[in-house]
Amino acid sequence: MAEYPFYLVDAFTHEPFQGNRAGVVLDAAGLTENHMQLIAREVGASETTFVLPPTDPRADVRFRWFTPAAEVSMCGHATVAGVHVLVTTG
Repeated sequence: MAEYPFYLVDAFTHEPFQGNRAGVVLDAAGLTENHMQLIAREVGASETTFVLPPTDPRADVRFRWFTPAAEVSMCGHATVAGVHVLVTTG
């Protein structure tokens, strides 16, 4: 399997090991849904965000969120974590 940039982010805080922990996987277009689920389980955070190319021409990116057990339709702190990583990595 290819390598994918991964970050573990403490959302809603500037202090390490505080806030809400979320995984963020950049450039996840090559991952299957099964791979995303396995990665989220391995990460063990309450949610992991996978950053994908947009399906809507008005968007810049698309997020998918997975808990260790299932995909969820939305996650606030994992969205904040995903945006934080995108902004800080350029």
